[in-house]
Amino acid sequence: MSEINDKILKMRLKIKDMKAQVYPIVNPELLGLDEYIKSLYIKLLCTIILYENDPLEMQVLYLKRIMQGMDIEDPIEEYMKKALELSEVDIEDFILFMKKDIVKCYFAVDGIILLVMGNHDYRNIEYLAELLEVCGLDKNDLNSLSLIAISILQQKSDCYEKAQKCIGHNVMGTDFSPYIKSFFDSGIVSDNEKYIYYRNMTNKGLNPKRIYESNKIIFENMEICLEDSLSFNKCEELNFVNCKFVKNVKEDISCIIVNGCKNIRIEKCSFTNLNNIHDIFKLENCEEVFFQDSLVQNCNFIKDVCGNEKIGLIIQIDGNEKIKISIINSKFQNLTGSSKVKYYRPSFYARPGSIITNKKSYVSNCEFDNIEYYAYLGTRQQDYLKLEKGRMRLFTRKTENIDNKINNSPEFNSKDCYHAKDDWEDDDRGDD
Repeated sequence: MSEINDKILKMRLKIKDMKAQVYPIVNPELLGLDEYIKSLYIKLLCTIILYENDPLEMQVLYLKRIMQGMDIEDPIEEYMKKALELSEVDIEDFILFMKKDIVKCYFAVDGIILLVMGNHDYRNIEYLAELLEVCGLDKNDLNSLSLIAISILQQKSDCYEKAQKCIGHNVMGTDFSPYIKSFFDSGIVSDNEKYIYYRNMTNKGLNPKRIYESNKIIFENMEICLEDSLSFNKCEELNFVNCKFVKNVKEDISCIIVNGCKNIRIEKCSFTNLNNIHDIFKLENCEEVFFQDSLVQNCNFIKDVCGNEKIGLIIQIDGNEKIKISIINSKFQNLTGSSKVKYYRPSFYARPGSIITNKKSYVSNCEFDNIEYYAYLGTRQQDYLKLEKGRMRLFTRKTENIDNKINNSPEFNSKDCYHAKDDWEDDDRGDD
């Protein structure tokens, strides 16, 4: 039995190491440090848990996660030993660096989290406080950093908000998103709402009547049922990562309305069973859109346009003719669009409509299956007419087509379309 126990113990130790690899805390500020400062950072954290104490398993695992995120390969046991060999020169170098760098705020948060995880007493607390003081953090800084550490451990956004209200001068502007991403399963609003992060929560925390105007907004790992349009205004960055938009409560809407945002990123998202909407994204005066590894499936759209106007069911663009749109590694399946505006006969010879988006794009490694668009010719349901390939296309004619697959759908950006009198190839009137 002892042999089996020894083997299982080794397996458990290996599993713990793998946990650190799977869940690293990747902080770009720490990752970018030179190797000497990285080494001092970990050694000093080791002294915090070694002083008058035996490290607990949780503390060691947390240190491993930090080391993994800093790309440090040496085992934690080596750093525990090296911590005992720290010289006065090492301490002076560390303090001199910390005094002039924001990294001291991350060191404080890591140190406080490690203390809270262990069997600390007043001597550990005094030691950390003394170390942070000589690194240039004052009482107000420590107060706000302590609240941030508590909010991270307890996943309490109210603690984070309290920290923002009493934020110390040396802490202002520090980006704690790596910790939030590693620990939080809820929402965070920080720095006077300049940064908003929602994660692993339902859409009950979202206000459809509010216009979000923060500098940087991230929605991650969320399942969202649209009660109304979500609106965003003049954001620097708007990110949707691994989100599911499952259905809409209200019809006849644009799902996500964005005005004046610089960068919009949609990654690993799915949009399914959205019914009778105008479009998914309605963008005005935005600069760049990146749509990657996402799925749009089983949706139907109703547009306020005649059949051959540039349509844009997925991404509708108004303003900023130079917007950059990239659509990569995504799937569009079983989509139906129709116009509720009467489709007059002369428009049969107008410029063909662009179904996915109405502006020039870069499209690579995407699949388009069973996409249809119907024109409305009268007042009855049977008056809808399916527009064939010659009168519809997926994208505008200048869109780049790189290794895309199309099945039972209009052509990508075919130039073989109906057009009266003029040569369609040479006609550039408003067509991207």
